[in-house]
Amino acid sequence: MKEVVLKDGRKMLVLEDDEGISLELQTNGGHEEACSDFLKELLCVDDIVFDIGANIGYFVFLEADIVEHVYAFEPVPRNIECLIANINEYKYENVTPFEVALGNENKIMPMRLAVFSNSGTLIDDKITSNWYKSWFSGWQTKTIKVEQVTLDFFVDLNELPTPDIIRMDVEGYEVEVIAGAQRTLSEMRKGGSLFIELHPPVFAKKLEVMNGLIDNLLSYGFKPVWSDGITEFDDDFAAWACDDRHCPHTFFVKE
Repeated sequence: MKEVVLKDGRKMLVLEDDEGISLELQTNGGHEEACSDFLKELLCVDDIVFDIGANIGYFVFLEADIVEHVYAFEPVPRNIECLIANINEYKYENVTPFEVALGNENKIMPMRLAVFSNSGTLIDDKITSNWYKSWFSGWQTKTIKVEQVTLDFFVDLNELPTPDIIRMDVEGYEVEVIAGAQRTLSEMRKGGSLFIELHPPVFAKKLEVMNGLIDNLLSYGFKPVWSDGITEFDDDFAAWACDDRHCPHTFFVKE
């Protein structure tokens, strides 16, 4: 691992052999900066955050500098090793890490890893697009087995509080994670928010998948309010998200 200094002055340990976010942080000193700035505006000192797909902790520690507590979920061993090293090195006492994957059922799952630490995926290749298959095949390194549980089950098992904010970047697996978090979504307060990187290009039937996902979130009162700097959308947000966009970073707020 290697220490880097970010543009905002924070220090972090990164993975030296990671061609993804670790290399980006070493080179640019930041990651998804517009999203980071918007997230900071939403966070409050007494918030509880669930960070799903925490990776090595870039967003986790941004959140932890502001909020009461962050629960970080990350299934890849080398990623969470770096996450825990950051917690210990920089004394983040308000971060609790969990080495677990979240999904729509409790079982052991195969997870495909890539040279980019933030591109590992649990998604079933049978439903992915030809573009995604071609892209991922060039970067895949190996497949590992990980423990997967539903968020609702894990919250009960560990007696976790209801989150005020959920941040999620799980490379297309957001559909399954949300399917396993229905009670948690229903119990989140009005004004609570979701920050999800959506992945329409991953899916062969991207509009169908996005429609199902967005309809599910709308049924719990979560409305898209910001996506890659845009705050006004067409009436059909799913269609907007699928319209020649790569992976829109979207904030939803519960009304």
